Amino acid sequence: MANFYGSYVGYGSGGGKGTELYQGEFFGYAHGGHQAGPTAFDRIDRWSYAADTPATDVGNLSPSSMGACGTTDGLSGFAAGGSTAGYSQITNIQRYSYATATTDAVGHGNLRVVSSTAGGASNIPGGYGYIQAGSSATRLEKQKFSFAANTTATDAGDITSARQSNAGAQDATHGYSASGQNAAGADLTTIDRFAFASDGNSVGCGDVFKGRGGTDNGCCSLEHGYKAGGYSSASGYTNVIDKYTFASTCVSSDVGDMASTNQGNSANCSTTYGYAFGGQPPATLDTIWKWSFASGTQNAPDTGANLSLSRVYLSGNQH
Repeated sequence: MANFYGSYVGYGSGGGKGTELYQGEFFGYAHGGHQAGPTAFDRIDRWSYAADTPATDVGNLSPSSMGACGTTDGLSGFAAGGSTAGYSQITNIQRYSYATATTDAVGHGNLRVVSSTAGGASNIPGGYGYIQAGSSATRLEKQKFSFAANTTATDAGDITSARQSNAGAQDATHGYSASGQNAAGADLTTIDRFAFASDGNSVGCGDVFKGRGGTDNGCCSLEHGYKAGGYSSASGYTNVIDKYTFASTCVSSDVGDMASTNQGNSANCSTTYGYAFGGQPPATLDTIWKWSFASGTQNAPDTGANLSLSRVYLSGNQH
């Protein structure tokens, strides 16, 4: 996710925005999710990146959602689509502000078509969020919505093949979608890439080390995208952390392991660490794991801090 952290870092003398950075400097956020059965939660959790302390409940989504796609403009977090209780898919886009310690989400337009467990990408300088595929692995479409305006998302081209539980990421100029599963439940290894400038169809740029679904959202350092955990139809629950380069030819490798196997987890990132949180098995989890972007072997131990509520198929953002 290249030079973008989760806040604006200053303003030039001409009054324009300074460097816009994607990775979070302050807090990680987790929103929505569910436990056993067709439930859906409205909870928005927040925890400090400065210390491994437990997350606190700081607000609510409305409506509740599981499998929503997370994106950010650096000032707010967005939860797009997903499913409500009873697995009824929704088009709602919701926004919650990072400006206060407690905040509820408000409506921010709608997706063009329903989407659940999709891969997100955030074009902060361009002002758009992207939802890549999703909806029970039957959707090819990328959808694009404005961070500034409460409008309906538009079609922004297709990914290379329909899938769900793909891990989204971005660098300064491109969005990425890694792995996932198709409608038959088969594991896909492809890493897709598309240019923000043209919003054309995605093209394959490489393959992950281990194909699998069962995760919402990827995370990234300045130079690499990551997919942590997940479920493989061939080998079951996994603890693999995949890392791939941001380039026209993406080179991927297995760089470490989460402390336990997991699927249905989400992820976000600080400037120095990747985080995975929630998921299952054997029951829904409240665990937060983290791994260093700087180390060569990037294992992810349990931080000892937890979400305020255990859940699976949640999503998240960073500030």
